[in-house]
Amino acid sequence: NLSAEVPKIGKMQIYRTEQAIVRRMKEYWTMGNPPELPSYQRTGRLAGGYFISPLTNGYRITNNVPYTKYVVGNAYGLEQAWMHAKPGRHRLLRDVMDEEIDKLPPEIEKEISMVARRVGL
Repeated sequence: NLSAEVPKIGKMQIYRTEQAIVRRMKEYWTMGNPPELPSYQRTGRLAGGYFISPLTNGYRITNNVPYTKYVVGNAYGLEQAWMHAKPGRHRLLRDVMDEEIDKLPPEIEKEISMVARRVGL
């Protein structure tokens, strides 16, 4: 029953997309890897603070570390502090989300095609 499988495929692909976003946000990323500032000590709290929680129609990425929005911005790409927004410092959460979401339609189509072949269509 392909019609019953489509919502499951969509939800699974959304979850996989959320996982990809979290995986990328956990990576310490700097273009060209500039040296760390002498006054800066990386703690790993920001990277460790990401988690995915289920919703009725999808999932939500959350990070409850209080300074998250100042380092990677918020879901709208706003509020990143100037020192983290310098070229090559920290990528915006919004940019990573957009890049991963752009991959969704081809991935969903691929999953639906696989299910269709499995059921003999």
